[in-house]
Amino acid sequence: MIDDIIKLYVQQLVQEEVKKALSEHSAGQAEKPNNNYPPYLTVPEVASIMRLGKNKVYDLAHDPTFPAFKEGRKIRIPTNAFFNWLESRHESELKAKGETV
Repeated sequence: MIDDIIKLYVQQLVQEEVKKALSEHSAGQAEKPNNNYPPYLTVPEVASIMRLGKNKVYDLAHDPTFPAFKEGRKIRIPTNAFFNWLESRHESELKAKGETV
């Protein structure tokens, strides 16, 4: 039950961040949210962006839909692919709830 509460809380945080980034983009106040980041992100950087723990991001990195690859022993996440994944995940959650994008 606590895991479900945490999951819902994290989903809400991610949705809020994506909504904020999308509204800034559409309002012309910012270009893309990934312009401030290097071409590839590390697990700690993604954890910070998503406000998750590193272990959760490592779990996500093993999900085949999550854009990540191993470079030696390190996991790298392409910045553009990550933000596209985040946006599509947000849009699919809105569609599942019957809200418009």
